[in-house]
Amino acid sequence: MSNTVEYSRDDYTHALKDWRLVADACDGERAIKKAGDKYLPIPNPTDESAENKKRYEQYKTRAVFLEATNNTLEGLIGSAFRKNPVLTIPAGLKYATSDVDGMGLSINQQAQDTLGSVLKKGRRFLFVDYPKTEKQTSKADQSKGLVRPSIISIEAEKVRNWRVEKFGGAYRLSLVVIEESHEVVAEDGFGVKIEPQYRVLKLIGGQYIIEVWRKAGNSKVWSLYDKHF
Repeated sequence: MSNTVEYSRDDYTHALKDWRLVADACDGERAIKKAGDKYLPIPNPTDESAENKKRYEQYKTRAVFLEATNNTLEGLIGSAFRKNPVLTIPAGLKYATSDVDGMGLSINQQAQDTLGSVLKKGRRFLFVDYPKTEKQTSKADQSKGLVRPSIISIEAEKVRNWRVEKFGGAYRLSLVVIEESHEVVAEDGFGVKIEPQYRVLKLIGGQYIIEVWRKAGNSKVWSLYDKHF
């Protein structure tokens, strides 16, 4: 059992294989063939000759995958959104109709995407976040979109650890660990390298804490990169 930030719950680990199976089935023939012998077993696995490998590639090329799973998923989503949902929100949150996550995704698109993930994997996480600010913000900043809350949709595979605790008479989340990535820009200002990171959401003594964990340089050890309340 790992006691680092990358620790995964047992129920997460057990569900991960099924989530990936359904995801590949929904992604279709290309994903199935890319997985190789995971879904398309090699007829003669002990034969490692070039001829047998070529025969296997020909076998994969000829294989046909029926796109029934994804067609069913799209049909169910289409049925649920046959009529556009009615959105009633305060004037200050009108931006969510066209850009709910700060990246141009409308709240209607996010709702459809969320429903699709729930149908495939039984869960999806919505992270409501407000940007960290160094000074007090004004209504003008909010109206210009410079500072505003956003709703980030997170795949089930990205939430590897969580914990609930009893607060008074109700149970609430006290810990959520989200697997993320961040960009490291090369010295020339053009190249970009994608590096992993973890976002940890904690509730301790009624105080909400956000931590970001990264590996420094070539280190293999996770360390606390940022923390705010």
